Amino acid sequence: MPAVFALKGAMLSAEEWNGLLGEWQDGLEEPLYDEAVLDEYEDEASIRIWGPGSIRGAVLGMRRRGGHAAVMLESLASGSDWRMGFEIMHLAAVKSGGRWARGGKEYDAEALSPERAEEDAEREFAADSRIIAETLNKTGAKGLWLPNGIFDLTVTAADLEPCAVRDDVRRLEKVLAARVSRYATAPRLQPQPTEEDASVSFFDWDGGRALLRGRAELVAVKADDGRRAFVPFGRAVEILGDAVEPLGENAAYFPEMDPPAAADAREALLRESVTLESWLEDNAEELRAARSLSFLRRSAGAFASTVLRGGDPMLETRWLAPDEDFEEMLKVVCIVTMKAMRKMYVDGRDPDRAIGELVGEGLERPVAEAIVAGALEAMISAPEDRDGEGAEEDFEGEGAGETGK
Repeated sequence: MPAVFALKGAMLSAEEWNGLLGEWQDGLEEPLYDEAVLDEYEDEASIRIWGPGSIRGAVLGMRRRGGHAAVMLESLASGSDWRMGFEIMHLAAVKSGGRWARGGKEYDAEALSPERAEEDAEREFAADSRIIAETLNKTGAKGLWLPNGIFDLTVTAADLEPCAVRDDVRRLEKVLAARVSRYATAPRLQPQPTEEDASVSFFDWDGGRALLRGRAELVAVKADDGRRAFVPFGRAVEILGDAVEPLGENAAYFPEMDPPAAADAREALLRESVTLESWLEDNAEELRAARSLSFLRRSAGAFASTVLRGGDPMLETRWLAPDEDFEEMLKVVCIVTMKAMRKMYVDGRDPDRAIGELVGEGLERPVAEAIVAGALEAMISAPEDRDGEGAEEDFEGEGAGETGK
């Protein structure tokens, strides 16, 4: 489960953190996937520090008010992630004179050694893989979404083979790290809003390797006359086949295609293209329903996570409600999420049975499925108990929530 280390007895400003991170990055043999820089103007900020060999990265969070800072190593973080986290904590301890606390243990600069990072990484990875696989098998969930900032890494119980010895850990780490590298190093595309309806998005695909960041309803390809031709996203994925990898609800990986295959795919997509105006009219109700279900899942996950760590769920999930209609929906979601958590967490129901019982109590099945998925996400990824005051709050921007599928 996530390991959180809180800085105690010292403070570093965002400017000092960025100076420390800059010096550390200058000494790396290989560059990170993303430059590690904290926003100096935000009261609360968090960044994911990841690079070659990473699975989850190390998440650094800080809060100006009170000077809280914390480093989180999430479930299934790799040895590389732990080494980076320990290196950063070591430099911070030397610079500030502080120490890092995890649960009831404290670490000074000397204790944050590469050897200790390796030992902790191996032990935690083996434990995480065992616990997650057992939970997936027990609950019947098909897989788990591990949020990695710009995409979700999907793992199944079959992926998490037993890690009884060091070689098992290293082998599984390499497999997952290779997948992360494939996604993290791909050119990143952001969806664009359509002119006809700003709430409906598309992205341009030219046959090249790409990581789509964000939810898109349509894929656009260039027609012979140079105009954009739109294809419903789901249909485009069907045409392109298993090569396209969904990475959670709001990301997908598109591999590089050789020119002949890309040309064939483009022609197949053009044959399935739709008139945007008619597609919007035909799918208006479905679009509203999809947005509502996405809201339900995110709300249930945020609510359950807040409950499990003892926060004020109604206060801390208010940001999810963009208008009064969604605010009323949020209140209902909170009530139903508590029911779902009780069924799974207290009564030991598997997700399918919990969904069936909620449907029997009058809930529509898609709604029950969305809420149970969100609640399961929070239950699987609940952080360990610890004494690091302020640590958890420093990750509100990044989040540690894994999502059951």
